[in-house]
Formats: sequence, C-alpha cells, structure tokens
Amino acid sequence: MGTLQFRFTEEEIQQLLRKYSLGAGLVGYTDFCRNIESVFEPGADEKAVIENSRSHAIFSEQEQSRLIEALQEIRFIILTNRIMLKPSFQDFDKARSSHITKDQFFRVLKKLNLFPEQPSMAELLARKYLDKGNLKEINYIYFCQDVDRPEDMFPDYSSKHPVPEPKPREAGVGPASTFYAGQTKDINVLAMRFQEPTLNIANDPNDVEERIKATVVMKRVRIEEFFRDFDKLRKGKVTAPQFKSILSQLNFQLTEEEY
Repeated sequence: MGTLQFRFTEEEIQQLLRKYSLGAGLVGYTDFCRNIESVFEPGADEKAVIENSRSHAIFSEQEQSRLIEALQEIRFIILTNRIMLKPSFQDFDKARSSHITKDQFFRVLKKLNLFPEQPSMAELLARKYLDKGNLKEINYIYFCQDVDRPEDMFPDYSSKHPVPEPKPREAGVGPASTFYAGQTKDINVLAMRFQEPTLNIANDPNDVEERIKATVVMKRVRIEEFFRDFDKLRKGKVTAPQFKSILSQLNFQLTEEEY
C-alpha cells in the first residue's frame, strides 16, 4: 500500500488488516482487490466514488459565500495575469499523487500572489480541500477544478456578489512593435546610430527562437513541461491561443508579429 502512495494512519491500516486477516499473519488480498476494483464493474458510478473521497466538512451559508467569492477573485487574477496554476503545485508533488502539504499549498498561493488577505480565509480553503480522513494534505486538483468553475463548488448556492469575467485585451493594445519587416542589408548602422531608434531585427523566426533559447538557458526552465499540461493526450499539439498563453506565462517578451 505504501508503494502505491496510499497514505493511511496506523489505526486505518490495522482496521484493514483486521477485516482481511486470514490468521497466522496472512492477509486475504484477493477479497480486498475484488472490493476495490468493484468500481470498474458495469453500473458502478465512478463519479460518485470520487465525490465520496472529498472532504465532508460542513460549511455555513456565510462560509460558502466567502469560499465562492474567494475563488472567483483568484480566477479573475489568474485570467488577467495569465497564471498557470497547476504546474506550480506539481513542483511539490513529485509522486504525482494530486496532494501536497498544507504548508506547500500556502507557499504556492503566496508565490503567485493569490494568498487571501485574511488568514481565516486561507484556513477555510485548506479545510475545503482536505480529503476525508486526511488532515495533513491538500488535494490541489480539486482546488484547480473549482477555480475553473467556482459556481459548481456548492451547486445549491448562488453567489450574491459574483466577480465579472475579465474582458479580453483589445486587438492592437499593448507594447509597440519592434518588428522590422524590411531588408536590412543596405542600412548604414554606424551613420544612423545617433539619429534613428534602435532596430530590433526579428523578421526571421529563427531569430525569435534564438532569443527564447537564451532566456531558457538563463532561467533554467524546461518549457515542454508547461505545454504538456494542455496536451492531455500527448499528441505534441496545443491550440494557437494556448501556445501564446504559455509563452506569455513564461515571460517571453514577444510582439504580435513575432508570435
């Protein structure tokens, strides 16, 4: 069980051993596996099984309102700043168990400037995403899912103060382009060095890639890991908006023409 990264208290392990004990120090694992794998039988509700593992903490109407509004604010910040949330948590989840400690959860929120101003709100978030029976680790996958759709966190509750979706940036709004589309072979750089602004010659995609390579070397970042988060089927493909969003998240300063 430890090899499979299942985390139980000693009392929970002893309860399982008592249930499946055959005596003489032997455990009947076939009955145990049959019970566990019943979730794959026809008619089994897999979603209900997953839902049953969630925290059963009871929240008042006021706490529900605070949780939903907090996640709406976090979602607003993530969308406007193009923050990729899940990879930051996965950095602490080496075993890919979908769980990290509460301290690690808070560290990620602080690093991304998403930590609530009120400590009580942070504790409320932690209580929401502790799995049933697990008081030490946060299920960050559930948190990321609820950030995507805060209104689904408590289906019977509607927020009294919803946060509006951020408006997409208008076309043409942003830093001035430094793209130089013309030929550069006839330019006398020495003669015009004091009269003309600096030219950033980026009319060749190879030039853009070289600049990205230099940034990757300096930051020691492997960009493929960020793309994989959007490529669930590992086909090596993402949409054009996703491609742009990932490079923006990595702080590659590119103009529209360079994209």
